[in-house]
Amino acid sequence: MKLTRIVALTIDDNDVAYTKYLNGEVDWIRAVPTPKIDEIKKHPDFFAFPYLGTYFYRFNVTRKPFDDVRVRRAFLLAVDREVICRDITKAGETPSGGHVPPGIPGYTTTLRPTFDRGEARRLLSDAGFPDGKGFPKVDLLYNTSESHKQIAEAVVQMWKENLGVTVGLYNTEWKVYLDEVDHLNYQVARAGWIADYADPKTFLDMFVTGGGNNNTGWSLPAYDERIGKADRESDPKHRMELFQEAERILCAEEVPILPIYYYVNKGMLRPTVQGWYPNALDHHPFQYLWLSVEE
Repeated sequence: MKLTRIVALTIDDNDVAYTKYLNGEVDWIRAVPTPKIDEIKKHPDFFAFPYLGTYFYRFNVTRKPFDDVRVRRAFLLAVDREVICRDITKAGETPSGGHVPPGIPGYTTTLRPTFDRGEARRLLSDAGFPDGKGFPKVDLLYNTSESHKQIAEAVVQMWKENLGVTVGLYNTEWKVYLDEVDHLNYQVARAGWIADYADPKTFLDMFVTGGGNNNTGWSLPAYDERIGKADRESDPKHRMELFQEAERILCAEEVPILPIYYYVNKGMLRPTVQGWYPNALDHHPFQYLWLSVEE
């Protein structure tokens, strides 16, 4: 059946959207409530496929204690990302060592997710906080969502167990969250980035000095130089090597961000929706969709 119109509902609660789907009120939802993922995966209409996106945390490097790279690296190494993907998200997400997800032609990250409790504790001690003693009060900011809450609770528990530090949780609605992050009014904040196009640049040039999506206060000329050289490089292989160097600086050396996992695109789709095909950018032009007639 050719479509003459499409009705899109603006629902910011995944539980509500899922309920509407089960009640037959909608034909396609682009997210599902993570706490119910075990139940949802059993439904024949559930889908999950690789997606060019990364879930991560930002550090505000303009504020103590995260102005110290040793603290940032300690917090990175104290998070077991395998556990988050296995026990919380559970839809095929994979732990991320870098910021650029797999699936981009010609690019492979050289980074792997590393969990090293001993090294994390050593770094924190070197920064002046042995066993977490004397560590200041800090909060983790996230926009209101049950899945963000679950992940945040797991992460702060890991920081407590592995570093001996207590991190509070601070959640706000979306507009307030954006304002807090834009004005660097946070210490650690959840974040996510979805590719605008299939190239490492869309993930890496956001952290150049003064970048509009940087929002960490971090700046490093050596990083900016590599991104700039990659922009001017005509040899594809060398261009990708420059991006790999930049990603290593970002995610393993300077660590203004803490990569957590690579997204999958998950949701629910009725079999009657035709012309819809999985793809890593999640592009589904409406003009090519139609509905088959149920018998």
